Order: sequence, then structure tokens, then C-alpha cells
Amino acid sequence: MAARWRFAFVALLLSLLVCALPVWLLFDLWYPAAWRPFDGGWPMMALAGVAVLITPALGALVYKANRRALLLDMVVICLLQLVTLGFAVHALHQGRPAWIAFVKDDFRLLRPVRMRTLPATPWHSGPRWVGAPYAQDPAVRAQQITRELADNIPVESLAESHVPIEQVQPAIHAAARPLSRLNEFNPPAQVAAVLAGHPQAAGWLPLKGVERDGVVLVDAQGRPLLAVPLAPWP
Repeated sequence: MAARWRFAFVALLLSLLVCALPVWLLFDLWYPAAWRPFDGGWPMMALAGVAVLITPALGALVYKANRRALLLDMVVICLLQLVTLGFAVHALHQGRPAWIAFVKDDFRLLRPVRMRTLPATPWHSGPRWVGAPYAQDPAVRAQQITRELADNIPVESLAESHVPIEQVQPAIHAAARPLSRLNEFNPPAQVAAVLAGHPQAAGWLPLKGVERDGVVLVDAQGRPLLAVPLAPWP
């Protein structure tokens, strides 16, 4: 029995070395701390935990000293671990908050898994601020709105709608709400504590997240600063 647990312990250390560090680095890259309250990434991180634990857990079950088939069993278990790890990394990649898009009068957190078409974005990129305005041409705009209402294809889910955030900065500035309105939906002491750390904030807009909604603070020129875990509505 002692040999079995020593084997499981060594297998756990090897799994942590092989899986935990790269997965955590990817998690930290794709799910920065500032976005974790909104992106719902923690459940997917649990899948990476399964990938780390699968080898020591199954290894402890099949371990038997001097067993001829032990090497073959461990090869199969390691392959299973790699498959699980690959699935976990893929799930983390597809569920990450890849874009924070300004649409009309709020920000929306976008994940690759919910996009209809994908921009050419490097796999290692973190969250990016973008704009997703409706077309200026009335006919195209009407088509976009109809597609959104009838087919549930929002404009921000199409890569061709994305523009640099600087292009929609005037619209952000025009739509920004006064900081005082945050007190309508949050305890004033909490609002004051958040704003004390961000003196450059001059306004805010709602953020529609995955796990929860939040608030994007913007400066006096309409540049988005960061998202904070304050309620944007009752």
C-alpha cells in the first residue's frame, strides 16, 4: 500500500510539472484577473484540474508492483491525460473573453465560441477592446437589425463588424453616464472605494458579461479604462 501511494505522489508531481504550469500560464493570459469576475472561466479551469489529477488517480488504481502490464497501463493513462489536457486548453481558448466590444451604448464581453465569424487574432492574445457599430448605410443597418432580431445574430458576433476602439471613441464619450449614477445601483461607500483607485475615470457604461454584468470606466475623452465589479442596473 505504501508503494502505491508513493507511486501516486510521484505521478502527481509529474502531472503538476507537465500540466499545471502551462495551463495556469494560458489561464492567466486568456483570463486576466481583471476579467475573472465577468468571464465565467473558473468552471473551465476545473477541467484543467481533472487533467492534472487523472494520472495519479488512475495510476494509484492500477498500480501493482512488478506487474508486467503496468508500463502499458501508464502509457494509456498518460495518453488519456494528454487528450484531457488538450480538451481543457481548447475549452479555455474558446471560452476566453477575447474581445470587449462597444455596441451602441454598452460594452459586451465576447467569446470565440459565441462568434459567428472570427477575426484574425493571435492565439496568445488577451482581451482586446473593439467597437462593433451598426452600418451607416440605412439598408445595411436595417439588414443587421433584422438579422439580430429574427436570426439571433448580433452585430458584435461578426468579425467584419469589428473596428478599432479609437473609431468609436466619440460614441463612447457621448453615451457615457455620470459617475454619480453608480450610487443608484451600488452602496455609495463601495462606489467611492472603487473610484478612489481610478481618479482618471470620468464616466461609465454597462458591461454585459458571462458570469455577471459589470461597469466599464471611461476617461474624459471616452477611452475605456477597465471593468470593475459594480452593478450597472438594479
